[in-house]
Amino acid sequence: MKRLFSVELLLILLITLVSCGSVSKDAAAEIEATAIPIASYYVSIKDYDKAVEVYDRALEQSSDDYKLLYNKIYVLTAAKRYEQALDLCIKAVTDYPHVISFRTALAGILNQAEMNDRDFELTKKQVSEKFYTGEVTYLYGDRYAKAAEVLETVLELNPYNTSIRLHLIEMYSNLGNKEAAYNHALVLWNQEIRTRDVIQVLYSVNPEKWAAVYNSVR
Repeated sequence: MKRLFSVELLLILLITLVSCGSVSKDAAAEIEATAIPIASYYVSIKDYDKAVEVYDRALEQSSDDYKLLYNKIYVLTAAKRYEQALDLCIKAVTDYPHVISFRTALAGILNQAEMNDRDFELTKKQVSEKFYTGEVTYLYGDRYAKAAEVLETVLELNPYNTSIRLHLIEMYSNLGNKEAAYNHALVLWNQEIRTRDVIQVLYSVNPEKWAAVYNSVR
């Protein structure tokens, strides 16, 4: 009861803040600092509708706060409201083209939606979405290729994002696109990321060229 009481007080503060008209930079920061813990509480009890409502209130006055927008997308995804999450995320990618987390979030939503559309398990891999780090779930299906396309745009902004490039290598390998997997592995090799996995991909596509290197790490 004590926890709920504190949340209700924060909610009153949030309503007061967003009722004050146009907000200053400091007020926007306070709205963010107030909204996130309230919404996080509702997420913790799986009341996703309330959490979305909190972010909607905050965004009414702090519409340019992309962290609030990102968190709303996350909540919509957790609630399995994929169409809404996708629409909002696609708009965010357009409005904030250099915020990489929106692009990795988009790839993650596509993958989660694919998983939940299936009536059977395609793999035993655990769902492990960490949007900020760019880690996404590996799944097969129509959205799998679309997710790869989204992650390609991340590399346009940050060609040295090793994590994303490694994810793409596995994605393309699973899709049977050996050429794309090889090209990404070659980029990593040239960036001096010369792990066993990278060498394995290079060797599997072009064994004559990479045999000596492959044999040295077997």
